[in-house]
Amino acid sequence: NIINKENNSPDFGYMLRCGDGGKLNFNIGNNGWNEITSSSGILTLNNWQHVAGTYDGTQLKLYLNGFVIDSLPASLTISSSFNNLTIGNWSNSSNRCFDGKIEEVRIWNSARTKSELNSTMNTEICTIPSDLVAYYKFNEGIASANNSTINTVPDHSGNNNNGTLLNFSLPTSISNWVSGIALIPSGTDTITACNSYTWIDGTNYTTDNDTATFNIIGGAANGCDSLVTLDLTIVNSNSGTDTITACNSY
Repeated sequence: NIINKENNSPDFGYMLRCGDGGKLNFNIGNNGWNEITSSSGILTLNNWQHVAGTYDGTQLKLYLNGFVIDSLPASLTISSSFNNLTIGNWSNSSNRCFDGKIEEVRIWNSARTKSELNSTMNTEICTIPSDLVAYYKFNEGIASANNSTINTVPDHSGNNNNGTLLNFSLPTSISNWVSGIALIPSGTDTITACNSYTWIDGTNYTTDNDTATFNIIGGAANGCDSLVTLDLTIVNSNSGTDTITACNSY
């Protein structure tokens, strides 16, 4: 299970799953299961992949990296599950663990279109749409560090569906928090300085060291990260001007 909000008897809720030789599965319950499963080999090991399942009232669809990989005609009502939403496991027990890394979980109460999925699948969402009902960025921990004080995962949708970490190894250097997928660069600082320049990362840059990137963690709008690139021109004179273009904040 990647995400699971499932009842058994009656079969209510929904789930997005993977396994069985690289298959992807999306399943909706309304006192019986309505599911779509891709062919084997769709997913590959040891690569970040964006997966999604949607239902628009007429079709179930599976998406991989922004492309529809399968669809199924359906007419159903999504029934509520009494169990809590579970990420990386089965909500009915703990024996269907996801053996991998999960980043950026988003749950919507409307069917995302192909263009909508493609527009946000490689970036964080800073301006929260009203139909985004749960949003987990998983940016809180430090990879392979002591994260013993982090016991919850905040819901960035504004709906306060905060999550509780279960069975995490937090207080050791072998932490369950890992490095996520790399961000797409989201801003550039174009700077002209006199002789040298000390940037936001605390490093003094010169003509021999004039480019860098810096990740502003939670420093932009609504707590979104921002990956900023430095493009520095050194003017060897007694005066200079900082011409700066920054993303969200500087």
